[in-house]
Amino acid sequence: MKNIFLLVALLGASVIFADNHKGKGPLNDLKRMNTVWSAEDCANVSSGAAIWLYAAGEALKEAEELDKEGDEKGALGALDVASKFSAMSSDYTHAFAVFCKGPRMERMKAGMEKRMKRMKEMKKEKAKDN
Repeated sequence: MKNIFLLVALLGASVIFADNHKGKGPLNDLKRMNTVWSAEDCANVSSGAAIWLYAAGEALKEAEELDKEGDEKGALGALDVASKFSAMSSDYTHAFAVFCKGPRMERMKAGMEKRMKRMKEMKKEKAKDN
């Protein structure tokens, strides 16, 4: 169990100090998006979701090992930790969708609706001219 917490701490620290020096990759893709949060914050939230999900998977593996060893109490504890880590990943994913991906998608949808409306109007005008 202590190993899982150490793993989460180390992975979390790597996200904070990570930087993209080549101008390519997900951070720069986020910089091109029009989001509520900054690109760096969105990248950190996205990475955080992945870290929590990975930690949940590791806790599940530990729960399986403890169950095979016959340590039911330890296995249930590890399952509880996995559930909490999974919930954290879900929370981070939801925050990313709302503050990083959602605003852009709404603008894209509104733009598509405007273009479709213009196309219909143009077809009507063309039909009148014929």
